[in-house]
Amino acid sequence: MKPLDAQFISEARDLLEQIGDGLLRLERDPGNPETVRDLFRPVHTLKGASGIFEDLAPMTRVLHAGEDVLDRVRDGQMALRPDHADLFLEVFDQILEWIEAYESAGGLPDGADAAATHYAAALRALLPADAAAGENDDIGGVPTAQTTPPDWWTALDPPDRPPVAGVAVTYRPAPDVFFQGDDPLRTVQTAPGVLWSAVVPVTPWPALADLDPFVANLEFRVISDAGVVALAEHFHYVADQVTLAPVDGPADGGGEAADAAEAPSSDAPAPGPRITLPESVHAVMQELAAGLFTPGADAAVDGRIASSRRILEGLARHAALEEAQLPEAVDAALEARDPARLAKTLTDLLSRAVPDSASKSGPDADTGGPRSGPPLPAPGRPTDRTGAEAVRKGTAIKVDQERLDGLMDMVGELVVVKNGLPFLARAAEEDHGNKRLSRQIRAQYEALNRVTNALQAAVMRMRMIPVGVVFSRFNRQVRDIARRLDKDIELVLIGEDTEADKTVVEDLADPLVHLIRNACDHGLERAEDRHAAGKPPRGRLTLSARSQDDHVLIELSDDGRGIDVARVRAKALERGLIDEERARTLTDREALNLVLLPGFSTAEAVSDLSGRGVGMDVVKAMVERRGGRLEITSAPGVGTTIRLAVPLSMALTRVMLFDVGGQQFGIPMAAISETRRIRPEEIHCVKDQECIVRRDRIVTLRRLTRMLGMPEVETAPNAVVTDPAVLMLDVDGRETGLVVDRFHEGMDLVVKPMEGILTIAPIYAGTALLGDGRVLPVFNAKELVRCL
Repeated sequence: MKPLDAQFISEARDLLEQIGDGLLRLERDPGNPETVRDLFRPVHTLKGASGIFEDLAPMTRVLHAGEDVLDRVRDGQMALRPDHADLFLEVFDQILEWIEAYESAGGLPDGADAAATHYAAALRALLPADAAAGENDDIGGVPTAQTTPPDWWTALDPPDRPPVAGVAVTYRPAPDVFFQGDDPLRTVQTAPGVLWSAVVPVTPWPALADLDPFVANLEFRVISDAGVVALAEHFHYVADQVTLAPVDGPADGGGEAADAAEAPSSDAPAPGPRITLPESVHAVMQELAAGLFTPGADAAVDGRIASSRRILEGLARHAALEEAQLPEAVDAALEARDPARLAKTLTDLLSRAVPDSASKSGPDADTGGPRSGPPLPAPGRPTDRTGAEAVRKGTAIKVDQERLDGLMDMVGELVVVKNGLPFLARAAEEDHGNKRLSRQIRAQYEALNRVTNALQAAVMRMRMIPVGVVFSRFNRQVRDIARRLDKDIELVLIGEDTEADKTVVEDLADPLVHLIRNACDHGLERAEDRHAAGKPPRGRLTLSARSQDDHVLIELSDDGRGIDVARVRAKALERGLIDEERARTLTDREALNLVLLPGFSTAEAVSDLSGRGVGMDVVKAMVERRGGRLEITSAPGVGTTIRLAVPLSMALTRVMLFDVGGQQFGIPMAAISETRRIRPEEIHCVKDQECIVRRDRIVTLRRLTRMLGMPEVETAPNAVVTDPAVLMLDVDGRETGLVVDRFHEGMDLVVKPMEGILTIAPIYAGTALLGDGRVLPVFNAKELVRCL
């Protein structure tokens, strides 16, 4: 896939998400002009961006029709009704499918043209009769798009072309542009992603006496890598004067064009070290470069070049650049009377010369060789709109997730290497008797541990995204389900800015879909039922998130009918999930958890929303697979609350190491409530089962050696007998004591899932590599307790 296509697809998805949110907000508040403007803008931008791709013509037709309708809504000529919103949502669902098809297959599916005709007609049918009659499917109001490079690009010599793919912008301001309050030069100077630019006269310049300074006679030519969406947005207000076209970079493997682009110009100085200049000198250089693009008579051109030579010679003396061969470059430009050649020299010099106030950071300076064509220098003071937006956009970078995953893997490997130092320190002291070396190794371990922890935290922050990324999807889901079930439901979102690892946040989507569907279908009543129960007609569904220690807590609550525990018992008995004895002895809290059993459902009929007995058990499995837990509380007539607790990140796991039967194992620290040694007299035997009394509760003890069939470690005759070591595990509110041979320290480890035949042993969460090269089996605490 071409970079331009990939960039468009990414930006199109963002725009479609904005459009979906805007439609839902507009449906709730149809008369809000700000909401209409916020919705119109991404539709308008997406239409203009799609127009540059010939294969997306059907999509552009539909977007144009939708834009016409929203334009009438924006102007107050019509209002958006609920049935209008239904059609718009259906249309943009179809556009999302087309985007995905374009990404996977490189084109729209068969039948897209017919579907586009249908949707465009359906949208235009919403327009008032007089407006609909005057509309057509021509693309307007956005930059004109063409699928072939412009003639001026084709005429450029390969060495003068930027060596990357991008978008060619041809901007020809209207002759009376100065009377319209526009500044063409500033518009081009603030354009995003400029790689190359040029200014040419539209018609030959007349004699100075005949020149009308109030008539624009310039054409701006720009190559940008910002993408069609960003460029369509930037040139929005002069769209009728702009043409966009994709241009390819050099072919893979180089070629003459690539070689020429990579090679430094013979007239330009060779790339050199970065130079720090006073801000005033840097500003003069920028103005000088801009002046070389200003058209004028022959004498004026000679004068500018001569003035440039004096400035450059002064700069050479000021910055000690005698070796930069500036006089030869200036002489060549003077002889050829070619401002563009001199501009290349200035471009290279500016790429290495930064203002002294910015020399410490300098991230925006280009330290590479001279570009094939200089972009117009940016103005000194950006406008409130474009300049501020450019600054904000420059603070965020999109990074491929695979790169972050690779970085996280390397941090994990670094943790393994770090964990090897304590073993090395122990060997230095015990095997070689060198305590001094052991202390030095431990000191280095502490320093490396601080740096590693800081690096790990930084990488984890890079992977953190707000849960609102997932929460925002549910507005549409709740709206559609409510309309299908003829219910009035309000979704309230709280804590959307709570952050967690990207993988964790994305994995929450499917469980929450099931939970919200169940809450809307089973939990919340229809308006008439709520009125009879003394409740407001609109049901309230609250989805909240907050951080607690190293977990993110998700809570979904409704003010509906609650869960009928007696009915749950009866249904579980009817479906054979429990027997009669179990049904009689279940507490209400235990009965609530029956809804998590596979195959459980209280629905009388099967529908596309519920009744198939698949859902809550899947949710529970998804949450537990991520090391989380699920809790349910409910009160009849009041409502139901479901709480999910999942780790903020799955990158590293804090593991407690211990010995059993002469071998070392691990168990996640999150499952351990306490480690302690107990005296033999504290152990009691009840029905042949060892147990202890802890905080007035009986806690069962299990010896792991017996469970695993491992031999007891024999104690040497003269060894001191120590009290048994016990790990107190707390799993789903059930406390169990695990008797082991010896405790070790806790460690941060990268736990890899079991592979091959060992995947059939659920008591193991995975394995981890220790610093001395040994492989550590790590128990799954929940499955271990279940097997005890």
